[in-house]
Order: sequence, then structure tokens, then C-alpha cells
Amino acid sequence: MEKTWQIGYRVKGESGEARQTEIIRTLLKHRGITSAPQKQAFFQPMHPQKISLKDVGIGVAEVRKAAKRLKQAIADQELIIVYGDYDADGITATAILWETLHDLGGKVFPFIPHREEHGYGLKQEGVDSIIEKYGKPDLIVTVDNGIVAFSGAQYCRDHKIDLIISDHHQVKQEARSNPALTESRRGREKQEVRKRKPVYPEALAIVHTDQLAGAGVSWFLAREVAAALKQPMVPNDKLELAAIGTVADMVPLLKTNRSLAKFGLEQLKHTKRPGLIALFTEAQVQPVQVTTYHINFVIAPRLNAMGRLEHALDSLRLLCTRDEQRAIKLSVEIGATNRERQDLTFSALRHAENLVVSQGVADKRLLFIAHESYDQGVVGLVAGKLVEKYWRPTIVVSQEKIYSKGSVRSIPGVNIIELLRTFEEEFVDLGGHPMAAGFTIETEKIPQLQQRLETLAQEQIAEELLSPVLEIECQVELADIDQGLYAKLDQFEPFGMGNRLPVLAAGPVKIVEWRLVGKDERHVKLQLKAKSYKLEAVTLDAIFFNGTDPFANLDTQKPVDVAFQVDENEWNGRTGLQLMIKDVRPAA
Repeated sequence: MEKTWQIGYRVKGESGEARQTEIIRTLLKHRGITSAPQKQAFFQPMHPQKISLKDVGIGVAEVRKAAKRLKQAIADQELIIVYGDYDADGITATAILWETLHDLGGKVFPFIPHREEHGYGLKQEGVDSIIEKYGKPDLIVTVDNGIVAFSGAQYCRDHKIDLIISDHHQVKQEARSNPALTESRRGREKQEVRKRKPVYPEALAIVHTDQLAGAGVSWFLAREVAAALKQPMVPNDKLELAAIGTVADMVPLLKTNRSLAKFGLEQLKHTKRPGLIALFTEAQVQPVQVTTYHINFVIAPRLNAMGRLEHALDSLRLLCTRDEQRAIKLSVEIGATNRERQDLTFSALRHAENLVVSQGVADKRLLFIAHESYDQGVVGLVAGKLVEKYWRPTIVVSQEKIYSKGSVRSIPGVNIIELLRTFEEEFVDLGGHPMAAGFTIETEKIPQLQQRLETLAQEQIAEELLSPVLEIECQVELADIDQGLYAKLDQFEPFGMGNRLPVLAAGPVKIVEWRLVGKDERHVKLQLKAKSYKLEAVTLDAIFFNGTDPFANLDTQKPVDVAFQVDENEWNGRTGLQLMIKDVRPAA
């Protein structure tokens, strides 16, 4: 799909030093960083140990109540269950709190729900499984779930089980009308919405903030429990887990999340955990080279694969085991499951794309696909792929006989959880974020839900939002791209949501050479050349991965504009800069 280029700034300086200063200043400004203290906090983040609960939006009084109850449970050897979730964020959050309470002497066991047997979050089915396996617990602590678990919380009260909720998801709001579903691309014309009050499940304490991932909330809770018992910071070796969960859950890597990711990555590069070492070996990754890219595309998919197709408890076991041989065995099993997950995703995606085409995508402002052949463990991945291709909020449902599971992914400007909550009475279960959600629904209600959602989308989603935008931070020249600039860009790591690897643009440039490369000739290797403010021509290597679409109707003999990210490439022992092409178009 053709992208609209949105260029944030055009560099004007007349010397290399002035231009690089402009570029860095612009990139910082786009991240909301303008003052000297903000710059220092960005380039030299504070260690998470020094960050207060208030700084991350966690209620101090609630944490004190939680820490006091946990301290009592540890002292009295009461049975504690850490109730987690089956994605990478939930698994790492569980590992952080379970290990901490165990190391503090607690009688504590972790529980990861099974996607099909227990569903998402704190549920009666999950509590029953806990009681069956361990006996009735005295205390359940949720991590990465629970903030909308009203029936689950009631079930705990009915069984006289104390409950502490720690979570980061969107809080349920009281009944309302006129929801703010969309906004213009520049965010200027939001619909008016009435103020609403948050509604929480009844629990002994609620440790909540939407500023962190679930693993981040778990880490801060673990820190405070350790402090309450006057112990050294037990989760000091848990920052690597917090980094995995934070990056994998796609929260903005700014402020505290940046601190968790930065210090956690440093720990991850030198991890002593046999499970992580085995996982890196299975994936053929050197730990010292790990970045947020490896968390997103190597570590998290493998941890998630077990929760999608098998049971995520094995991913938790991998993270926590101290037995090297067991770690190797688990990593091999997880790697094989991940490959199976890839095959299932590919098959379901091809089928879903055919359904989208048959339904006609041009006039739709929301895609809704349901089929009995889809494994519920991959519908979220399929929805994400369809969003990338068609740039529409997308719902993919794994259809079963009585109850079906749906996964939803959105586009910027469309608050998908608010849209779904317009028809909250239709769902058995619903939760999520503005950009992603999940639900359970009675299968017989699917056609009605689809019709109502598609009608609402036509009314509420502005047409301009359905054209993908490539956000380009700076218009530069090829001559600006040198090792000095690359070194400055490198200081922006760790990259992720809210702090993407900068996308720059240059043009007009000439394509000196281009050829297909790779095993299946799916990549395009280029050499680009352009005149510059330095007056002499500059030549740089570039590559475009996974396809040739932008080049299909392009006259490569004529000047082009290129949008790109800057990277280093090592080949035959030589290291040099390389442009990672994001898009190409005829020169403006």
C-alpha cells in the first residue's frame, strides 16, 4: 500500500557540524526532550532503584497495603499464588514476583493460565485449578492482569481468598455515552467525551499504573516488598526480566521504561540464567549483542509461542530454572513450538487475506474475519499482519462451537478498546489497550457484532486515518550520513515504542546499481549516489528487505527520494554504514 510521507523537519545547516546538531536537536524535540535536564535524563537514565513510585504513577498507599499483607503471609507461611499471564510480559512479571517472594522465604507458587482451559486473566476456572493443585490459597497476587477481573475478584471473596491486583491495562470506566473513538491525524479534532470515573474490582490492594508494562509494575512491587522486609534489593537480578517484558509489551521506551530497558539490557547481555543462555544458543544469538530488536523478534516470540500453542508455564520454567540441562531441553522444545507457530500463522494469514479480498476492502473502515480453522493462539499475529497490509483496524476471531476468541489490532487515531466497549454487553469477556484488545464472545453473536462494529466504524473512523503514513523525522542529504552521526544516533538506544530508530529521508538521489539478493531473492541491494552541500558526490550502500513492491513501478533510471534508517553492516571482516530502506518514490 502506498504510503504518505510526513516529513517533520528539513535540515538547513551549511556545514557538517551544524547539520548534525540540527538533526540531533530535532530528534530529541520529537521525543519531547528540549531542556538540559530532560536531555541528561534521556542520555543518562536514572537507575530504576532510585525511581519513586510516584514517578511511575503507582499509588504509595496501595503498595504499602500490598507489602504489609505479603510480609504477613511470608512470616506466617501462608500459601501465596502469583497469578500471571501467558505472554512474554506476563511470564516475566510472574517470574520477577515469584522469585522475589520465594527468595524472601515465602510459601509461594506461580500460576500461568492456559489460554484455552482458563482464558485470559483472573477467572473462576483458574482459581479452581489452583485449589485443585495446591489447596485453597490464603493470598493471590495478579501480575499483568486483574484490573477488569470483576467476576474473578468476586470468586476469590466467595472463597475467602485475599486478593492483590497488580496490572497496567486500561481500567474499566463507568457507563457513558459519546465515546472518543477517533481523532484527526494531527490530533487536533478529538470528539467531545464526558468525564468518567474508573471502576475497580474489589481487592485488598490495587497496584496499578498505565505508564509501565506488567513486568515493570511487578518489578516495583517486588522492590517494595523486599524493602518492607528490610532485605537487600532481591530483584536486583530481575531487571533483565523487566526489560524483556517492557520491550515485548510495546510500551513507550521513555522515562522509567527507558531506564528499565537500558539497565535490563546491560544485565541481559551478561545473563547468568541458564534458560536465557540456552534460548540465545537455540536462536543463534550472542548475548553480548542483544538489543531491543532481539527481544522483539527472537526472545519474545519464543516465550509467546508456548502460550499460543502449548502452555506458557514451560516458558516460565525456562526463565527460572537453574539446571543447565533442563534449560537446554526446554529451549529446544520452545524453539520447535515457535516454528510450528510460524507455520500456523502463515497458513491462517493466507486464508484471512483471501477472505478480506473476497469481502472487498476498499469500502471498509474495519476488517472483521472469523473462521473455525484459526488457532486462537495466532489470531493476534494474523490481525497485526492484516493491519500492516491494509491499514485498517482488524478483528480476527478463532471460531468455536459455543464460545469464540477474538484478537484486535488498531491503527493510530482509533482507540479500539473504546470502540469495542460501545457494545460491551455482547462480550463474555473483554480487555485491552487503545491499540490492541482481546475478547470472548458467544459464537452465535459473531454476525451481529460484526455488523454493528462495521456500521459504527463507517460512522466514527475518519477516512484520512486509513491511508498509512510514513513518519520521517528529518530530510537530510546523503553526505550527512557518516560515522559521526551514526555514533550520535547510537546514543538514542534502546530503541522501541516512543523512541523508534529514526527514519530519515534524502533526495533526489541516483540509483547507481540494484540487484536482488538473499536465499529467495526477496531483498533488494542498492548503491545510491547524490551531490551534496560538500559539492562532491557521495555514494552509500543500501538494502530493502522482504519484497520489491516499492520498485515495481519505479523508473530506476530517474532520480528518487529514499526514506531510510542508518545501520552498520559487517561483510567479509569489513564494517561500513548501510541505509535500511523503508520506502522509495520518484524524486519530488
